[in-house]
Amino acid sequence: MKRTPLARSGRIKYKPRKARVGKTGTVRLDAAGMAKLREAVYDRAMGLCEMPRGKRVCGRWAGWLSGQLAHYPKSRGAGAGDTEAETRWSCAACHRTVSD
Repeated sequence: MKRTPLARSGRIKYKPRKARVGKTGTVRLDAAGMAKLREAVYDRAMGLCEMPRGKRVCGRWAGWLSGQLAHYPKSRGAGAGDTEAETRWSCAACHRTVSD
């Protein structure tokens, strides 16, 4: 029996991700949704770090380009959703300490 070679179509075409709710109720956003979430959390924090340091909040300036969106108190891998309640705006130093 003669086999025919598999046809190659070039590059693999990926489907764009859509926002969805997981089995446990966690919200996962697509790229556009994450951009809106980042902007909303930044506006809420007014550009200041919201991560706790002891009994206080850090409060350092974390501008739009240098600040980061942190999932806190649970990380995204531990089941935190992409909502304003489960995210905080953080400076790079605080984000490093939380993610390590």
